Amino acid sequence: MLIKNQIYEAVICDYTADGQGIAKIDGCAVFVPNAIVGEVCRIRIETVRKTWAAGKIAEILEESAE
Repeated sequence: MLIKNQIYEAVICDYTADGQGIAKIDGCAVFVPNAIVGEVCRIRIETVRKTWAAGKIAEILEESAE
């Protein structure tokens, strides 16, 4: 289970239909606005639900080739 306001490191692996980035952390989909597939980011979790979470980029560790 993800914890609100905690920072996690993850890779952006996909996009939503409206263009948000998606990362998988501990089996949970995390929606991240302004993220690009392939980026390795530190993500601050802002909302936690049973099957998904939402967060913002705290730091980009590795930029995407895109």
